Amino acid sequence: MVLAGSGWVEADDGDRQPVGSGHRVSVRPDDSVTIGTERGLALLSIFGGWMLPE
Repeated sequence: MVLAGSGWVEADDGDRQPVGSGHRVSVRPDDSVTIGTERGLALLSIFGGWMLPE
């Protein structure tokens, strides 16, 4: 989740998508992306998946 600022997310294939405040970015565990900014960007990163009790 982008909390503040703006920037971009770039996939391995070079496809760059703009992101800004309020945007949600979902990345699968096997994907590799680059997140960048020229003006400043605050992200909330959560790693992991669903955890169900046994």
